[in-house]
Amino acid sequence: MTEEEAKLFLSVEDNDEIVDVYEEKLFELKQFFLNRFPVTKLIRSKLASFEKVETAYRVLGGDVVNTHRQGEQVFPNAFDSLKEVFTWYYQQKNTVRLQIMAAQSHDDLVQVMKQYVQVAQHYAKQWEVSLQEEDKVGIAIGSEPDPMDIQTELNRHETEGKDFETFILSLPNENCLKSEAKRLSLWLKFESNE
Repeated sequence: MTEEEAKLFLSVEDNDEIVDVYEEKLFELKQFFLNRFPVTKLIRSKLASFEKVETAYRVLGGDVVNTHRQGEQVFPNAFDSLKEVFTWYYQQKNTVRLQIMAAQSHDDLVQVMKQYVQVAQHYAKQWEVSLQEEDKVGIAIGSEPDPMDIQTELNRHETEGKDFETFILSLPNENCLKSEAKRLSLWLKFESNE
């Protein structure tokens, strides 16, 4: 990418604006990731677009510092209840959200989003249920339900035991826990087709 192409790509007249434009684009991307459940195809698309922004920024003399250092993640093998799974997930999600906000580059976001997908996969596997064809209708895999609704329902069923699938499938269809299990099961299937 030439300097002229970079200026056109970032829509800047002079180099004084490049830092502001880069930071604005980075902020927009962070906000996008913070407000959505991770879907790998969408993440890749957004990161590929931002990589071009970062390339243009570097061509124009911008300095990018990679700050994220991902250690090896260790996930619990088993949970005693869905409430425990839910609590673990939201603790992990909050950690990832802080890392998204701290990210300063494309590479930082690649690492953090990879971690977010891994956390979501581990969480979703705990909720996974067998699906019928009619279970796939009307479920938006990228939209998380209100966590307070899930928490309230989990509090009502604290003694459900370790056979999560049997418990979830015994619930009425309109129950938010059953809907969440269906959504996460569909998301896992969608992600495995990645």
